[in-house]
Amino acid sequence: MRFFRPTLFILLFVVTTAHAVDSLRVRQLGTLYHTWGGVSNIRVRGNYAYCITGFTGLSVFDLRNSDSLLEVGSIPSDKIYLESVLDSNYLFYSLFDGFQIVDISQPTLPQVIYTLDLPYFVYDIDKQGNFVYLANDTCGVRILNVSNPSLPVEVGRYRNGRSITDVSVFGNYAYLAESPRHTLSILDISQPTNPVLVDTLPDWGGKFEFRDTLAFGVCNYGLTILSVSNPATPTFVNRFTFDMIQRIALTRNYVIFKASSYSSLWALNVSDPLSLGTPIQYRMSTEYSTRLAVSDSNLLFNSYGNITRASIVNPEAPVVRATYTTMGYLFSCENINNTLYIGTQSAGVRIVDCSDRAHCTEIDTMLPNQDVTILKVRDNRLFVSIDHNGIDCYDVSIPNQPVHISRLNINGDVCDLAFNNNLCYVSRYNNGVSVYDVTNIASPQYITFINTPGNARAVDYSNGYIYVANSDSNVTIYDASTYLERCRFLVDCHPNDLLVSGNILYTASLEYGLQAFDVNDPIHPNEVGRCNLRGKGISLKKSGNFLFVACSQGGLQIIDITDPEHPLTAGYYDSDGLLWEIAVDGNFVYGVNFSHLAVFDCAEALPVVDRTISSPPVHFALHSNFPNPFNATTTITYDVPQTSPVRLAIYDVTGKEVAKLIDFHQDAGRYSVQWDAQAFASGTYFCRLQAGSQVQTRKLMLLK
Repeated sequence: MRFFRPTLFILLFVVTTAHAVDSLRVRQLGTLYHTWGGVSNIRVRGNYAYCITGFTGLSVFDLRNSDSLLEVGSIPSDKIYLESVLDSNYLFYSLFDGFQIVDISQPTLPQVIYTLDLPYFVYDIDKQGNFVYLANDTCGVRILNVSNPSLPVEVGRYRNGRSITDVSVFGNYAYLAESPRHTLSILDISQPTNPVLVDTLPDWGGKFEFRDTLAFGVCNYGLTILSVSNPATPTFVNRFTFDMIQRIALTRNYVIFKASSYSSLWALNVSDPLSLGTPIQYRMSTEYSTRLAVSDSNLLFNSYGNITRASIVNPEAPVVRATYTTMGYLFSCENINNTLYIGTQSAGVRIVDCSDRAHCTEIDTMLPNQDVTILKVRDNRLFVSIDHNGIDCYDVSIPNQPVHISRLNINGDVCDLAFNNNLCYVSRYNNGVSVYDVTNIASPQYITFINTPGNARAVDYSNGYIYVANSDSNVTIYDASTYLERCRFLVDCHPNDLLVSGNILYTASLEYGLQAFDVNDPIHPNEVGRCNLRGKGISLKKSGNFLFVACSQGGLQIIDITDPEHPLTAGYYDSDGLLWEIAVDGNFVYGVNFSHLAVFDCAEALPVVDRTISSPPVHFALHSNFPNPFNATTTITYDVPQTSPVRLAIYDVTGKEVAKLIDFHQDAGRYSVQWDAQAFASGTYFCRLQAGSQVQTRKLMLLK
């Protein structure tokens, strides 16, 4: 997978409740971290703050200690949250694709009890009594009776043919902001089953907060103050002009607000709504702050990936009490001998010991406070893309003691890396593919530039050709000796990753799943097979005869490609969060789900049994690989006469293990495993098979 900006997806209409994990022959061993890259909403009730973390779910913070922020509960999720409203026992969320209810009667153990999937965005939500009002982009307002939160019932709708971006309920009236936030429509909702439009006011639309008989609203011009002493016919009181106000919160006689054109919060005294003075600028770090909430004398706001708590006993002079810092989204991962390197947003690379896969432990960090989106490993060298610009190379022979070797200064977002012996191909989101000679890794040399059509998302090399997946739904093939384009062909809907194995090119797209193309003749590629994916195809990895696919909103999917013309799903695990990148280690897979690291045991899905033999083999045997010598891939066949723990690994001439193909119990039988050695240098290798106390070794010759 190569990095790209998250995309919003529209789903079909489905009603569901809380459900068990959907899986097939894959189990999750453990997780590590709970983090986020941004907060989309904050609500406070009593002693707890509820923070919606965009792509990664809900986090609950205990506020009882005035000088701390302690996370005490969470719900990982792959839903994309927008707004929320809460009452004493429930949180109600609007989603980009629906609506959700969470039971918070036990704040440390929040539980999703209802989900409504819809084929459109739900921009805003509000609640009055037993009714919830959902503002959406196509159907106006939907009204649900939530007297039974586990089974809401739709009781009414208001349709106006326009997009509703905000809904604010006051008494028996709902104030609706119509896109693009100019028009204010007022609904009489005294009978929720039959909402009635009573007035429409131009230029007053926005999201409102109410205090007594005043309404304070965010509008195009800044802050609008209305009198709602008669809610059916609000009257204009005053307007405070300020550039791009995003969010407001009310505390006593002040409106605290955040404007997108400033990296700070402001407090405006509104004790006299007819005579507004100059706002006070808070001297606190609020860069990237988009959400804020006030409760009693506490102000909570997000700043990038952090949550800050400040005392506002004096609203004009807030005092920061505590900050909860998260490392941001988890974007990428690579594994070397049970040591995992995880690239993050704003927290560099986390180095994790996975020798006990059920209980992975962070042992070190590198590149603190940096955005690391791409990681690649080659011959104990770790290639790291920092802030999308440039690539740094580290020697990780000692996993937790990386040593910096060199840097490639590259302009433009780095999306992917591929290698061909001593050449490195770097795809850049807006700038094609750059080629470097890394013979002397301490001093890489620029060779040339390939100007690709569209944005170059992913790149791979095989058998003398460079393959590039572009954002305009095509794959381009280049001659690696001349860098000239040889072929350009369309694939289904924006391929996000590609992988070449032997004569087969595999692509994973955002919409239409996995495709397999025969590229034996690279000038005339031919589609030979395809397989539906459980989500949006983000990343592809291959081990043996299996493809491992990271499916955003669909989890991990394993596909048997023994017959590329008929790829079959061998297993899957619908993990929490948006699975973004994976690393394969034998029968184990590490996946980063934006919010956390998950470790999967895929043993049950992986073995390939030779069904042509009539009975189990009598003797333990490691057969000669075929072909041998080989270029890039070879098949290793072995016999196991009885059920036993089986380990099959590849070693170089120094005796160092360079690849682990099998490491789990297998029943008696004949098995075949493919070793894909495209990332390895030419030379002699040894394949070692161990089953119980029996061991055999074969020599393999890799020629490129």
